[in-house]
Amino acid sequence: RVEPERKDIAAFSARGAAPTSDFFAMFEAPFRFGQPWGEAEDAAAADVVVLGRQLSEKLYGDANPVGKRVTMMGAQFQVVGVLDEWMPLPRYYRIISSGSAFGTADEFFIPFATAIRRETGHAGSMSCDGRRDPGFAALLASECTWIQSWFETRSSADRAELQGYLDNYAGEQRKLGRLKRNAPNHLFDVMEWMEYMKVVGNDSKLAAWLAFGFLILCLVNTIGLLLAKFSVRAAEVGIRRALGASRKDIFRQFLVETAVVGLVGGMLGLVLAFGALALIAMQSAQMSVVAHMDWVMLAFTFVLSVLAAVIAGLLPTWRACQVTPAMQLKSQ
Repeated sequence: RVEPERKDIAAFSARGAAPTSDFFAMFEAPFRFGQPWGEAEDAAAADVVVLGRQLSEKLYGDANPVGKRVTMMGAQFQVVGVLDEWMPLPRYYRIISSGSAFGTADEFFIPFATAIRRETGHAGSMSCDGRRDPGFAALLASECTWIQSWFETRSSADRAELQGYLDNYAGEQRKLGRLKRNAPNHLFDVMEWMEYMKVVGNDSKLAAWLAFGFLILCLVNTIGLLLAKFSVRAAEVGIRRALGASRKDIFRQFLVETAVVGLVGGMLGLVLAFGALALIAMQSAQMSVVAHMDWVMLAFTFVLSVLAAVIAGLLPTWRACQVTPAMQLKSQ
């Protein structure tokens, strides 16, 4: 709960995370103002906070709030930094938390030790091996799993060393009666972790394959239509060849025509895509985060449309260039 100093803004709820100071450098979070807290603040469980850009602008506008204090969770926190626009999609560093892989960005960050000291409420996945006593202290002393750990390695050799360290640690804990017997100790990189957690579901993968299937079907139809179109223009090709046009000139002309067809088709496809994305974004807040068209996707759409049309037009164009002028003029 955030309690702004401004009288025109009522208290409101905000969602944040409680990492250590290494989090920002590891995940390359860009800063607009200030900097992250350091190891000293981690060790002291200091009341410091890094604000997300949206929360900072909501509380302070475009001003630099570094050094100011904000009331959160019933306590005063000193602002040490403000993030710039930063929202990795999917939010791979926090996939386990329910509904957060494609959810809204975290609005603030406080030290992990501070969250423990202030017994901050937990909003994420928690797995407990057996029953536990009520209370925050009982949670810390329990066998519940609720903390996500990330490691940064320089090479694959370091990964193997880290895997060995985890295996040895798990073996020692099993000797003390903790952890399941013979349970594997998995270590994932980012892509492996997202695959393991099925961030991109089978339905989405199937939809992508269906889209490429429809693309191939459209290419086949385009080839047939262009063959019919160019065969009708055989007389035109024969006359142009008789007047001195080379096969290269005919090939270039028809290929440009197919590229124009692809460009127009791409523009119509973009109109339909924007409409479909708008409908998808209306379904839920999470869908609205990912249902948008960026510049990379926009450029890819145009390039793919023109390239597909040109590829589809190669055979019809080549067939049109094989027209024999003498035979065509004689038939006319």
